[in-house]
Amino acid sequence: MTTDSFLPKKIALPTSEIAFLIEVLTAMVNSEALDQTVKSKAQGLLSVLKISLFTRSGEGN
Repeated sequence: MTTDSFLPKKIALPTSEIAFLIEVLTAMVNSEALDQTVKSKAQGLLSVLKISLFTRSGEGN
């Protein structure tokens, strides 16, 4: 069993908090101080959050 099975299927955060997380993850991806593994994980999370925000706005329907 992977740790993914313990993750919620939907993100239950207010839109403002998702937007804040997108800003933080974008800064992490663009950071010179972080190694490539951390940047890759941050990029993956960033993609999920952007999709979540996009579908919440109604543009993804």
